[in-house]
Amino acid sequence: MKTLKITLFTLLFSATAIVAQDSNRDMADKDMSDRWLVSDFEKTVVVTDDNDTYLVKQLEVTEEFTPVMLDPKDRYKLNQDIIYMPTEVSKKIRLDHDKDVSYDKEVKFNYVKSDKVNLDFTLTKTGIKVKADNKVKINNIIDKTGYKRSIVKNRIQKEGTYILELSNREEIEITVTDYNIMK
Repeated sequence: MKTLKITLFTLLFSATAIVAQDSNRDMADKDMSDRWLVSDFEKTVVVTDDNDTYLVKQLEVTEEFTPVMLDPKDRYKLNQDIIYMPTEVSKKIRLDHDKDVSYDKEVKFNYVKSDKVNLDFTLTKTGIKVKADNKVKINNIIDKTGYKRSIVKNRIQKEGTYILELSNREEIEITVTDYNIMK
């Protein structure tokens, strides 16, 4: 009787472990994934048209997450191949352009990082400037938030989803959230 109880307990435990492994099989493994958090703080002195000077502070926090998963073809093998998925970038920028201690503007970006081009975001008083590096230019910024797509002239000035058309014929989709003036 004792061996029957041990056998049943072992079978029950094994079945639960197998079901738990099968349910997580198709998802990326967060323990193996690569996550980076980088913050950058800049101070710049700006001179206005009236020859007044003030200090502009910008805090930029960038989080990059590269999800990975094991190759489904290598299931049940000892050494399985790792599949790297596209890197997801989440950026938060805060700007202070007056003499008090609190930040005046804040914005968050989410996009999938390109393998060939790095994007640089600058938050200004009049909107968000986007630049690309590696001799690649941004041809158009298309706002696809509304019912009809429209081209943004110089800077992004509101929340929404935007498509950056680059000179190397690549398109990057950016989601802008929490674009507000802080009080």
